[in-house]
Amino acid sequence: MKYFLSVLLVALTITCLLAGHSYAYTPIPKCPWQELMPGFEYRTVPVRTYEKGQTPVMHQVRVSPKHYKFNLVLAKDYNMTLTTVSNLRKKIDALCAVNASFFDEHCQLLGYHSIGPRIVNPNIAQGNVLTGVLTLTPNYCNVWDRDSFASSQAEVAFQCGPRLIVDGQPTTGLHGAPARLSGAAIDAQQRVIMFATSASGRMTLSQCQSLLMQREEYGGVNSRYAINFDGGSSTGFSLATDALSLESPSMALIPSVLAVTKR
Repeated sequence: MKYFLSVLLVALTITCLLAGHSYAYTPIPKCPWQELMPGFEYRTVPVRTYEKGQTPVMHQVRVSPKHYKFNLVLAKDYNMTLTTVSNLRKKIDALCAVNASFFDEHCQLLGYHSIGPRIVNPNIAQGNVLTGVLTLTPNYCNVWDRDSFASSQAEVAFQCGPRLIVDGQPTTGLHGAPARLSGAAIDAQQRVIMFATSASGRMTLSQCQSLLMQREEYGGVNSRYAINFDGGSSTGFSLATDALSLESPSMALIPSVLAVTKR
């Protein structure tokens, strides 16, 4: 009888441990890319939340700069001060667009901005946020430290931040409460990944950094560089292809977007 009770106790202990392990471990669903066009891919990545009834995601688009052109589209070029992400995407018939630049209370873009040879704002902003300059060309894409950046004639160059990943390593000192986020990453193959979270997709910068550095099937993007755009209520995403169209509008109007068109 004593032997039977001992065996029963061991069996119950193992059962409880296995049950506890099963309850505590929740696998993250795999997130495959969907090719919408050659060299143009899209996917959604679930964002963890503790809010009941919410199913937030991060929208990600991965594009090859050799086959697609990046455009910084400004509201002021169309006689507007602020407008929607979708409206600016439609102005140039772009495939996708995400809100881009930080701006002040007068709706002026903050930090350095250029479109090809056109210098929109020549001033390098200081402070703790706008720490990098995203530069995009057909052959070379990078996120420069603002102190190492010189004036560029890239297709698109604009200052934003903070930087999230540099040379494949996470940056330190990220702060801030959970909020909607948008930004861009550059992988080892020089593909550019534009991302933006949905309306209920509030994350801290550290959480966003961690997600981008996950294994690819779990939402990571094999980043060499990644940088944050102007998020919060300005975060918006617009996609329009023959295979898929969707809108994740911002809560606020914005002065610029980073958009993608065919070459």
